Amino acid sequence: MHYDWGLRAVKSVLRQAGKLKRQNEGKDENLLLFGALKDFNLPKIVTDDKSIFINLLKDLFSEVEKVPDTIMNEELKQKAIQAASDLKLVTED
Repeated sequence: MHYDWGLRAVKSVLRQAGKLKRQNEGKDENLLLFGALKDFNLPKIVTDDKSIFINLLKDLFSEVEKVPDTIMNEELKQKAIQAASDLKLVTED
């Protein structure tokens, strides 16, 4: 009930997938789209629902053998962790 799966969200995922495709020419499109959907939506999903979402993606992309790794900007990640820590917030991947 609390997730936004509207057209703006779909458009944003497609933009992300297009960016990944341009950066990874020759890679399997299904793998790239799986990764884009996962990376774009997983941060918005409550922890209890994350495994359900990943399993839905696995069902949609049954030909993808392994869940693609998250593309991460490590410098930004470390700064976000530090900022959250400074505010006494709990961090998670």
